[in-house]
Amino acid sequence: MPAFSNGIKSAAGKDDKKPAAGGAMSAAMNAAKNVAAGAAAGAAVNAPKAAPAAPTAPSAPASGLKSVEEIAKEVIRGSWGVGQDRINKLTAAGYDAKAVQDMVNKLMKK
Repeated sequence: MPAFSNGIKSAAGKDDKKPAAGGAMSAAMNAAKNVAAGAAAGAAVNAPKAAPAAPTAPSAPASGLKSVEEIAKEVIRGSWGVGQDRINKLTAAGYDAKAVQDMVNKLMKK
């Protein structure tokens, strides 16, 4: 291998380092590149992380929707129909029909 080789070969089988053409000038340029690369890498590592999203309750409604418990009480009153018709209406309105039914069952056990 040539004297300038660092022993690392590229995918093409060639040495990754090339001989320095300008001596001290090339060394200074390489040092500047290494400092810049290190600073960029450090900035990425030391960057502040975003706060995690606040957890929501399982029965928390999506924006503009009523709570699952409130809808379950309406279901008990008969406001949403029965059977597949109720499932279709709840789903079309943006509610999780299974979560509503689970709440209906829970409320009926009280």
